[in-house]
Amino acid sequence: MVQMRSDDPRVDVVRFGQIPKVSTFGEFAIRVLAPNPSPMTLDGTNTYILRSTRGAFIVDPGPSIDEHLKRVEEVLRSDGIEVEGVLLTHGHFDHSEAAKSWSHHFDAPLYGASGGNGVRVISEGSHLESGDLKISVIETPGHTGDHLAFLTNDGALLTGDHVLGRGTSVVAHPDGNLSSYIRSILRLFDVEKRVALPGHGPEIVGERIDDVLSFYLGHRKARMTQLISFLADDSADVHEIVEKIYGDSISNTLKFAAKLSTLAALATLRERGYLVEEADRYSLVGEAGSLSFESAFSIDNL
Repeated sequence: MVQMRSDDPRVDVVRFGQIPKVSTFGEFAIRVLAPNPSPMTLDGTNTYILRSTRGAFIVDPGPSIDEHLKRVEEVLRSDGIEVEGVLLTHGHFDHSEAAKSWSHHFDAPLYGASGGNGVRVISEGSHLESGDLKISVIETPGHTGDHLAFLTNDGALLTGDHVLGRGTSVVAHPDGNLSSYIRSILRLFDVEKRVALPGHGPEIVGERIDDVLSFYLGHRKARMTQLISFLADDSADVHEIVEKIYGDSISNTLKFAAKLSTLAALATLRERGYLVEEADRYSLVGEAGSLSFESAFSIDNL
C-alpha cells in the first residue's frame, strides 16, 4: 500500500547555490547545471548527458546560453563521444529553448512527446539505445500534458519537472492536469530506480525517492483539503483561494505558480461534478464539503 507523509524528507540536501557545475551518477548519467537560477528554476535547469562507450543522448538542453553549451561540449570531448540524440522531458521554455539549435549543432535527432518542428515522437514503451546504455521512456503527464520521464538500465530515473530536488512541482493549468499528475506519481512507485535526477534541484537517492513521492501525495492532499474546507463556507474566486491557502508561506513571485496549481485542482473538482463556476467564482455542490482526497481522485490504495 502506498503511504502519504506530511514531512519533506529532503532535509539534508545540498544547499541552494552549492550544486556542482558537473556531477556524475552511476555508469551513464552526467548532470550539467545551466546558469539560469531563479525562483522557478531553483539552482538552474539540470541538463543531463546519458553516455555509453559509443555515444550519448542529451536530456533537456535548457536555455540558449553559450556558456552552457560550451560546458556540455567540454564533457562530451573528455569522453570522446558523439551525440546520438536530444531528448525533452517536456516543452517548457527553461528545458527546451536550446533544443532545436542543439539538435542542429550536434547533427542529432530531437525526441519528445509532442511532434512537429522536426521532433520525433516517443511515448510509453519507447526505448533508445547506444552501446550498453538503454533508455526507457515513461509517460508522466500532469505538470504538463506532454511530460516524460526517462529510466536508464542502471536505475537512474530522470524526472524532469514531475518530481523536483527541492520543493514541489507546479501543475501548470490548463495544460497540466491534477488527476494525471496524481496517477503519474503513483506510477513511479512501481519503477525500479536507484537515483532520481530531477529537472531542477539536487538528486534524490535510494529509498528516499519513494519517501519524496509519498510527501508529494501528502502535499497534494493537504492543498486539496484546504481548498475544499475553504469553499465549504462560501464561494470564492481563485485569487481569494490562493491568498487563503498560501498566504505568506510563499513569495509573491511564486503566487502565479500557486494560482496555476489551484486552477488545476478546481478544474478536477469541476470535471467530477463537485464544483460549479459562475462569474469566476467557485462553489461546492451538495455534499462535496465532506469529500476526501482519496474519493476525489478515486484512489483506493492510500
